[in-house]
Amino acid sequence: VLLHLHEAPDGRLRMHELAGSLMLSRSAATRFVDRMEQAGLVTREACDTDRRGMFVVLT
Repeated sequence: VLLHLHEAPDGRLRMHELAGSLMLSRSAATRFVDRMEQAGLVTREACDTDRRGMFVVLT
């Protein structure tokens, strides 16, 4: 996950993009990102263009 975010533009990816690149379901990716967020490795940001979307951002 950290490598995918590091290589992404601006160090951030949409949740569905991250799930697809890891070949995980969206719910599994969400649980994984939850644990990473608690560890302080990533944060989430709302998408400016799509209110439903969330970005995972490398800290």
